Amino acid sequence: MNDITTQLRSTMTSMASALDWWLAHKASYEDLISKLEEAGYEVQLTRTGLDITGCGGKKKLEAAFKLLRRAGWEPTFRPTDKTTYYSSFFYNEAVEKYRVYLSYSSDVCRRVQVGTRFEEVPIYEIQCSESMELSEDLNGEVAG
Repeated sequence: MNDITTQLRSTMTSMASALDWWLAHKASYEDLISKLEEAGYEVQLTRTGLDITGCGGKKKLEAAFKLLRRAGWEPTFRPTDKTTYYSSFFYNEAVEKYRVYLSYSSDVCRRVQVGTRFEEVPIYEIQCSESMELSEDLNGEVAG
């Protein structure tokens, strides 16, 4: 069996396992997902758990934290003061195999130039021992 077939079968097996888990446990997540969606988040089931995505300000991020913490999920780390993007896995000791992944972009923080400085910095260029350019007249034969 070639690698593509093996990868596809593995993906299908993982998704079937995730679907089986979801069908057995969805009742305990429906309220959490509903509240996250009401707060403006998108929630998707993946092979490894729930992926939650959103953007906004601090209050929206706080809402996700409160909802997840009340449901027993703890983050691997918390956002810092000037975070423009935050992502973290959340784990729940009662749920062994699956996890929650929160991906959040701030729309209130942005990178701003506050000054300049002069310093020596290395300059790089690409150098090859042979040209990697391919000619237009390749006819499909493979050198062996």
